[in-house]
Amino acid sequence: MNINVLSRHSLSDCLSRYSEWLATTRQYAERSKREYRDDVSNLAAWLETRAGVRSVTAVQRQHLTAFLAQCAALGHASSTRRRSVAAIRSFFSFLVQEGVVRYSPAADLLPPERETRPPRILTEDEYTRLRDAASDHPRDAALVELALQTGLRLSEIARLKTTDIVLPPLSTDIVICPHCRTGHTRPHSDTQRTGMCGTAGVPRRARAIHLPLRIQPCNLHRSDSKRR
Repeated sequence: MNINVLSRHSLSDCLSRYSEWLATTRQYAERSKREYRDDVSNLAAWLETRAGVRSVTAVQRQHLTAFLAQCAALGHASSTRRRSVAAIRSFFSFLVQEGVVRYSPAADLLPPERETRPPRILTEDEYTRLRDAASDHPRDAALVELALQTGLRLSEIARLKTTDIVLPPLSTDIVICPHCRTGHTRPHSDTQRTGMCGTAGVPRRARAIHLPLRIQPCNLHRSDSKRR
């Protein structure tokens, strides 16, 4: 095999050509291009230094799985290793299209399972401090209580309007459906009668949350009366 063919198949040459293609393709976002380039560069460095492989034609699937195992041993997150798999597939697909290799050793490469991390829950001390921090501001206290007791996302709370919430005038409870994206509520009496609330005709289970004394409807109404 002559020197030109050897150069054409070398990892460094193929990496340079892949980088040039990434710079011009519209297939990926700019951030993905940078990350793919870095991932493939790390693979090429590992193949040359740890596996003694300097030609793309010598790369086998076991080399790639060993590289990913090394990434896992270094503590790379599952999402990072999944992206590395996508980058490696992209690299060898490019080489197949260019006629450098006949098949991609990454074609059957399986990405790691997605990690499902449990949501972080406030400690009792954090819960208490958050409520205390808003204790002198009825509006903030109501928003904090709404988030704590219903689990609504911040984006959902930000979309709430005063017309979306019904405060029963003689009750210390407010009924809220935490699954409704718009923060839709029903009066307490309705929910007691039906046990359900709904949006767009879809019934959903409602829940009642107790309003602390500082933000009970009667106190809020008194504050409004004083301002008038």
